[in-house]
Amino acid sequence: MDPLIVTQALNVAYGVTTLAVLVLGLAVIFGLLGVLNIAHGEFIITGAYCAYVTQASGWPFLAAFPCFPTIFPDMAPDIQRKLVAGIDAAICASYMLAEPCGPYGAH
Repeated sequence: MDPLIVTQALNVAYGVTTLAVLVLGLAVIFGLLGVLNIAHGEFIITGAYCAYVTQASGWPFLAAFPCFPTIFPDMAPDIQRKLVAGIDAAICASYMLAEPCGPYGAH
C-alpha cells in the first residue's frame, strides 16, 4: 500500500477523533448541566497553540506537553476576561427583558 495513502488516512482518523472528543465533551456537559461550556474548546485550542509554538521554535513535538500546563494558567485569566465575559454579556443582553442577569441577578 502506498505510504501517502496510509499517512492521509491516519491524518483523517486523527482529525475525526479529535473533533469527536470535543463534540462528545460538549454534549455531555450540555446534557447534564444544561449549560454550553466552552472550556473544552479552550483547552484544545490552547494545547494546539502550544504545540504550534514549540514546533515553530524548533523544539520537538513532545516538548509541547510540559509547555501547556505551564502556559495555560497564565493565559486563562486573559481568555476569561476577553472572550468568555463578552459571550456572557451578550447572553445577558439577550435575556435582559426576561429575567435579571449578571453579578446581581440569577442566571
